[in-house]
Amino acid sequence: MLKYVWNWFVKSSANPKELSLTLKAGIPLIAFLGLGDYLSANDAETLIDAMVGAMVALGTFMTFVLTAWGIIRKVFLSVRLALKK
Repeated sequence: MLKYVWNWFVKSSANPKELSLTLKAGIPLIAFLGLGDYLSANDAETLIDAMVGAMVALGTFMTFVLTAWGIIRKVFLSVRLALKK
């Protein structure tokens, strides 16, 4: 019975030759939970601030790229439509 539970936990349901997602996600989760003993509240706030800053920068960059792509596409399609007439 213990072997069955172990295989269920460790092996992937989609592909039994692979590790399960539960285990793949569980190992980093346990590591992060263990970091709580070593990080102070200030360290955690600094880490969160850095992550939020990176996400805002990525979001800003992505919206800039999509906006620029939209403008270039709009101009290209408008010129192509104007030349057809």
